[in-house]
Amino acid sequence: MADGVAIPHTLYDLKMNSAFVNIGVSKDTSEFSCDSIKHWWTTVGYNLYPNATSILILADGGGSNSSRHYIFKEDLQKLVDEIGIEIRMAHYPPYTSKWNPVEHRVFPHITRAMQGVILKSHDMINTLINRTSTQTGLKVISNIINKQYETGRKYAADFKENMRIVFDEYLGQWNYRAIPSRKQLC
Repeated sequence: MADGVAIPHTLYDLKMNSAFVNIGVSKDTSEFSCDSIKHWWTTVGYNLYPNATSILILADGGGSNSSRHYIFKEDLQKLVDEIGIEIRMAHYPPYTSKWNPVEHRVFPHITRAMQGVILKSHDMINTLINRTSTQTGLKVISNIINKQYETGRKYAADFKENMRIVFDEYLGQWNYRAIPSRKQLC
């Protein structure tokens, strides 16, 4: 019998040719998405880029980190306030996620690593993903986030008036920055 659901949330670093996969065991929510970003930043990102002043994230337009949902923007705002670094979001417009590097540089190799295996536990999935690599140097690290996430959450009533989300002048519905309230070190 299997453990239950396994939801992958992947961050791919183009420069380092490395992927960081968080395996969720609950629901695909904006809070899970932001926890995944936070986990990458605190375990990998900050060590690789200690002088970074912002993080650029290319993301699909839907799902847990949807460009349309203010609950994601609120969770993103909480994240940047906590880690003290600006996050710039660049969402792919609808029907263009096939150009997202995660889709063709990471997922096919993870899929190949799991080929023919009956996935019975989160630990098995984690082990298989951690073994994923390519001859061109792709390295994949995975982690299980064993937290229960609540669905159906709504953003705070005053969030839109008080948010520090700055929408780009051009295509602001897909491109924006979350500005931290103060600079903080990890």
